[in-house]
This record gives sequence, C-alpha cells and structure tokens, in this order.
Amino acid sequence: MVSYQCSPLSTPEGIVGTFRQCAKLQENQDLNKFVSVVVLDEVGLAEDSPRMPLKVLVAAVLLHHLVVSRL
Repeated sequence: MVSYQCSPLSTPEGIVGTFRQCAKLQENQDLNKFVSVVVLDEVGLAEDSPRMPLKVLVAAVLLHHLVVSRL
C-alpha cells in the first residue's frame, strides 16, 4: 500500500508518480496473490489545486477501460 497525501498543492505528476510506484511493486509478482494499492488520503483537498490533479484519475480509468475492452 502506498499513500499519497492530497492537498491544494497536489500535482498530476505527484499522483501519477504514486501509481507508478505501485506498479513497480507489482512487477514480477503473482497478481493472483499480490496487489498494490494507492490510498489518496484526504482526496477532497486536491480539488482545490489549480493544477486539477484529479483529472489524471479520469484519464487513467478511461485508458484502462480502452485497453481492457480491446483484449
């Protein structure tokens, strides 16, 4: 589990970096027995960021959906 502390200073790069860190934890793991999780702590605070970091979550979900639906 990797935690990201959201704040009005949160950036898209910070959130993406946290998800990348979790992805690295899953490399070479049996995904039936191991999963890494990102916890966005106090996610509501990120809504006040002028950089709109939560938009990367929407993009990631849509991209994942497109990739999975093409398999």
